[in-house]
Amino acid sequence: MMRKLTQSPWCSALVRILTVLAALAASVTISTAHAQPDADMADLPGELRKYVPASPQWQRSAWMTAESCRDRGGDFSVWVSNVIQDAPALLQYFGPTMFGPESSNPEQRDAVLRGYRDLAATVEVPSGYCVDDMKHWAGADGTTKPFNFAWGLDPEHQVSQLHLCVSAADQAEDRSLFANRSMGAPRGPCDGFYVACVNADGADRTRSMSGRR
Repeated sequence: MMRKLTQSPWCSALVRILTVLAALAASVTISTAHAQPDADMADLPGELRKYVPASPQWQRSAWMTAESCRDRGGDFSVWVSNVIQDAPALLQYFGPTMFGPESSNPEQRDAVLRGYRDLAATVEVPSGYCVDDMKHWAGADGTTKPFNFAWGLDPEHQVSQLHLCVSAADQAEDRSLFANRSMGAPRGPCDGFYVACVNADGADRTRSMSGRR
């Protein structure tokens, strides 16, 4: 009988990524940043359009065209790496009140954005993990964007008082109900990328162990 593997190096590494992201977000004292409404994508910067599922830019993205995962739903590792690299741009567009030109505290804004840029330069994302594998390990969830499996929002590591990557109208709702939105990517700077690999079994153990650094 195959034994359940509850933590892979991928999942462990994502805990560390989430912890750093949460620490950066916790440095922001204002917890009610007004984000752009989800449906209003007309002004979405060109470099962020690759995060809109099913768009031409999405189809051409590095994670959807990655050779090793092209027929397995895309490369989640590459997507995470891109979101981390683009975190400052995502924050500035979806949270303009705190991170855009109209920020009331530009010194704090610049410090937080600089922290995300430093993180992007130093964090190591486990490579080569295809969406279909992650979906199998985490369990399919059709409500979770953009790949239909749950990520982020880990209760053990999440900082409760941090900015929300949602529109102001949603802020009174339960966070789990609005966290996924249509793109998914804007959640990264807020929620990290933790994945609970509860369905990973012995067949995945060798591969998981080979990914340790």
